[in-house]
Amino acid sequence: VDWTTTEGGFPYQIRQDPGPGNALGRIAFMLPNPFAIYLHDTPKRYLFDRAVRTFSSGCIRVEKPTELALRLLNGDGAWNGEKLQAAIDSNQTRTLTLPHPVPVYIVYLTTWADDAGHPQFRGDIYDRDARLAGLLLARDQG
Repeated sequence: VDWTTTEGGFPYQIRQDPGPGNALGRIAFMLPNPFAIYLHDTPKRYLFDRAVRTFSSGCIRVEKPTELALRLLNGDGAWNGEKLQAAIDSNQTRTLTLPHPVPVYIVYLTTWADDAGHPQFRGDIYDRDARLAGLLLARDQG
């Protein structure tokens, strides 16, 4: 993890070294977006055992990052499971470019119908439903 800023007179670089204790785990999948949202591994593997997993600041933890990396690198003959694991174990930061871009869509839903047509409801951890409901009511009343 590497943040560099000079805003507000803070001319320092804050960096967390790669390795097993890194907050992003040992693999991070960088996505082009203005929100600094990534898919990433985690050193806190126990969080995957919890029913509620809203512990992040916006990033998305990946339970099987090595499997995802191998799938994304499919078609790149330079990478297999052993080579990828050796790169991870080296604790050296490395950037790999995918052989083919993969679109990623992140959708935030608190309500939907399941395959059987039954409504499903989840908590609104980002507090967006009230604002949306207000906008819809204002539109209907206007």
